[in-house]
Amino acid sequence: MSERPRAARVEIPPVAVAAVVFLVVFGIFPLPLLVPGGGPLGNVAYWAAASLLTLGPVLLLAALPLPWLRALPARLARWLDRPSPLVFALLVGGAFTALSVALAWYAYRFAPTTADEIAQLWHAHILLHGRLTLPADPNAEFFAVDNVIDTGRWFSQFPIGGPLVLALGVLVHAPWLLDPLLGGGTAALVYHVARRAYGETQGRAAAALFALAPIPLLMSASYMNHVPVLFLAMLALAGLAEWERAPTRRRGRWIAGGIGLALGFMATIRPLDAVVVSTVVGLFQLSVIRHDRPRWRDLAVQAAFGAVGVAPLLYTNWATTGGIFHFAYEVMWGPGHRLGFHVDPQGVAHTPLRALVLAAKYMSELNGYLLGWPVPALVVAVAGLLSMRRASRWDALLLGLLGAQLLAYALYWHDGEFLGPRFLYTAVGAAVILVARAPFLIAERWGGYWRFGAPLAALTGIAVAWLLPMGAYGALGLANQVRASRDTFKVDLAAATSAAHAHHALVFVHEPFSGRLIRRLWGVGFTRSAADEAFAHGDACSVLEAVRAAEADTVAEPAQRAAAAAARIATYAPGAAPIQALDPTIHISSARSLTPACRDELASDAKFGGMPFGLGLLLETIGPDGRIGGDVVYAADLGARDSVLRARFGDRAWYRAYSEREPGGPLKVVVEPY
Repeated sequence: MSERPRAARVEIPPVAVAAVVFLVVFGIFPLPLLVPGGGPLGNVAYWAAASLLTLGPVLLLAALPLPWLRALPARLARWLDRPSPLVFALLVGGAFTALSVALAWYAYRFAPTTADEIAQLWHAHILLHGRLTLPADPNAEFFAVDNVIDTGRWFSQFPIGGPLVLALGVLVHAPWLLDPLLGGGTAALVYHVARRAYGETQGRAAAALFALAPIPLLMSASYMNHVPVLFLAMLALAGLAEWERAPTRRRGRWIAGGIGLALGFMATIRPLDAVVVSTVVGLFQLSVIRHDRPRWRDLAVQAAFGAVGVAPLLYTNWATTGGIFHFAYEVMWGPGHRLGFHVDPQGVAHTPLRALVLAAKYMSELNGYLLGWPVPALVVAVAGLLSMRRASRWDALLLGLLGAQLLAYALYWHDGEFLGPRFLYTAVGAAVILVARAPFLIAERWGGYWRFGAPLAALTGIAVAWLLPMGAYGALGLANQVRASRDTFKVDLAAATSAAHAHHALVFVHEPFSGRLIRRLWGVGFTRSAADEAFAHGDACSVLEAVRAAEADTVAEPAQRAAAAAARIATYAPGAAPIQALDPTIHISSARSLTPACRDELASDAKFGGMPFGLGLLLETIGPDGRIGGDVVYAADLGARDSVLRARFGDRAWYRAYSEREPGGPLKVVVEPY
């Protein structure tokens, strides 16, 4: 009796199996669900319903004998392949830039909306005055912002590369255009990398998907330094693709030098990201050199050019902090800023469990925010990996980049939140290529129905993301979320000042009570981290009284005043009826905590809406002596404390700027006599 033939075993490359396990654990099986407050249950419900209602009907239609529908993916592929490589790169880059500029207007009103952006823009202004730093202002609490060092010298905490890049945009009076242009360049580089690694059609599909992915578009519409870093990362990978196939030793070494420069420049902006990308690129090169040993000299050339690229960072570190490897981050936040498991600058222990939770959170956010599709992005990537017949060096590199970036930032204490997992942004190009490859891998592995079913499902995902309003989901939903958020950053303070005919003036920008209180903590000698901890755990009225007492002591040194104030602060202990302030970050234990000064601060919030002082900082005029001056000077409004500026600005007309929203109308700025 003959044996029945065995079914062919479906084999998956080991690297793909490992990647599937990793993605399922961290991004698909929602590990955050196991952690209180970390589960994206709303996303799971949305994906289940949206996938069923959109992809389900399309996949059913694809099973019917409808020739026009089945031919659609092939027609689109032929249309994508029609332009020459150069023309396609220009088209995809130009389309990305145009969409990103449109979103910069629609979602941000061309305004910086985070302390990171404001700090680096301020540093860019300093650089354009021919200085690395300014002398610290004698009344620093009135002109300080988060992430800007203002003791001894005045400069941002960020490595010099980010401010240098922004300075180019400020120089041509269009800083809002810089990141969209870099994003367009990144789209073209995604095309180049993917076409070299996987062929022309897959390269064009990856670039088109990147140009329609909401997170790259929205990030490039901002001023965030992640955008030039991703551009440089993809530039290094594009160089790597050319280095791998270099026809001569000489050409290979020149390309290696270019890779080194890109990685070195990246280190001047985000050093940790540069370490991650350099490690992954280096491992790729070692896998090539193993079979071509004379090419090891290319790595020496690459290292030399990398040292040239990183030199501006090392020099500015030495000039500003006194050590080439002593970063301004540590000047501002102390040793708790470093990677690893320890107590962070805000007094919270960064433990392995917390690192695991952050990693899972970042991957879950990448799932939902990357593409805005009705199906999780990582599910698509996993489907492609499960269909992979063989894995190339490029598959290992892209997966390794995503995993290494996640590991690096899981070890970092700060929870980076901006448009989802911003700390993974350097790996976004790799993630998009992995997702774009999935329909091709599925079609190749399973054939038949899936040759048109998989591409149709991907096209449906793109169409749903951009054409259907889905509340907070999809590309349109994400853009509307950004448009509705941080609206106090998007007002036009300069126009309101001009409309008030303020000249030779001092304009006080009214922030919420929390901002005023933290500033006054800085003013009496608290470090940024100590101020954050005191504010987070202290009764706000008690903090205010402790600060007022420290301000009255004009003899003690700042460290002594800070210590005395810290000893006075009572811990927030909510009673049966805690006070509810307009500013939700203000914690007052009970009515017994209220003092006359604290009541005045709460009344000030009720009378004047809060807006960030950073908007005023970017309008300051820097004089030849490095001091702020000019026709109009902006300062943070600290209430009764403002009187200390009489000695410096008593000859100016005083104004107050605050935000106001008329019923049913937009937020606007009011500038009126103080």
